[in-house]
Amino acid sequence: MTNLVRWSTVWLVLLVVVAIAAGPVPLQSPDNAHTLSETEVRQSLATIEQRYQQAKALQTLAAWEYGSNLTQINLVKKTKAAAEFAEVAKTIAEELRQLPTAQLTDDDLKRRIQKLSKLKYAVLPADQFKELLGAIANMESNYAKAKFCAFGDSAKCDLSLDPELTEIFANHRDAEELKYYWVQWYNATGAPVRESFQKYVELNRQAALRNSK
Repeated sequence: MTNLVRWSTVWLVLLVVVAIAAGPVPLQSPDNAHTLSETEVRQSLATIEQRYQQAKALQTLAAWEYGSNLTQINLVKKTKAAAEFAEVAKTIAEELRQLPTAQLTDDDLKRRIQKLSKLKYAVLPADQFKELLGAIANMESNYAKAKFCAFGDSAKCDLSLDPELTEIFANHRDAEELKYYWVQWYNATGAPVRESFQKYVELNRQAALRNSK
């Protein structure tokens, strides 16, 4: 037991001696950290912008595919791409906050950083962001798929907003006919999505409040 204590003491002394000889361990503080030059910030931003554009392109493509073919599969793809883009946007915004923007003199550089820092809808928590996407998809789907009965022919109910109603509103002048189609359009595309629209407005408000902080 005595030998064990003796060797423990020896090792402790040796560790202290080594620590003293090595000197103090330098602590890295923000004051000592390397500050990026404006050129380095510009290079970093170029890489960040490329990542942002790639994610945005995938989101835009998925949205276009859903808009041109309103299927459940395309809706899933669109929602997934939007969620992935939101995560990329959040990551990029966090990275941009680490850049020394206060020291920049290039106004265009500062503008680009500020633009990418705005998260828009992506600022919402994941559950609210998903709700927003659902509300938008519901309105889009209802708007695109709505069918209308022809004026004076209740048996013909296969008219769509585009091209039939669009052509009628643009070229027809019969007041009763136009009123009929407007009411048809409102009842088919407005009333059914009122709840989704209210959700859309509320979540837009929440996003605006978060972005203003």
